[in-house]
Amino acid sequence: TVTFTAAVTVPSGPAGLSGTVTFTALNTTTNTTSTLCSNAAINLTTGSTSSGTATCPTTFSVVDPYTITATYSGNTDFQGNNTSASQTVAQAATITAFVSAPATLTVDQGVTFQVLVTGPAGTSSYAGTVTITDNGTTICSGLTVASNGTVQPCPDNGITAGLHQVTAKYENDQVLGASSASVSLQVSPATTALAVTSSSNPSVVQNANNVNDTVTF
Repeated sequence: TVTFTAAVTVPSGPAGLSGTVTFTALNTTTNTTSTLCSNAAINLTTGSTSSGTATCPTTFSVVDPYTITATYSGNTDFQGNNTSASQTVAQAATITAFVSAPATLTVDQGVTFQVLVTGPAGTSSYAGTVTITDNGTTICSGLTVASNGTVQPCPDNGITAGLHQVTAKYENDQVLGASSASVSLQVSPATTALAVTSSSNPSVVQNANNVNDTVTF
């Protein structure tokens, strides 16, 4: 939320300051104008009848440059007037972090990555999505983010042995800025089992020559 303040001053005299101020915003990208505050009251400066301020708190939902105009209505003694100022509305910062990602595992274990996106205080919705890559290859995309920042889990049951650089990136939000986080994961080969069996134990020794002798008298 941003608050715009217009300071109004009229010549000193028997006629005191009165009237209202209207605030408008011109989106210089779309060339559209919207009213932020209509007929905001002027609060007189303490001890003065000729100066005061009007305020207009507002929240922008579109990231763009704006021209803010404050228009004083005037009264029977003082003519109206207006002034303008530039206002840039930028995307709010976010933080993306892994909340579940082991440092080591073996190929046969598989892994599920869990990510949390955090916006500014008071953020109640996330319009963007999260993409998770493994050594540059996308393993999950279009993951939605709940109102509390929790991202859909990303399972990877086909992970191979070796060193993996896993990156999660939040993007595609017009209001909240992109952010990313990375973790390193060492995957070890799965262990193997080897057993030897015998078809007959104990076995019988055989005569390798297998010679039949014949004797004649």
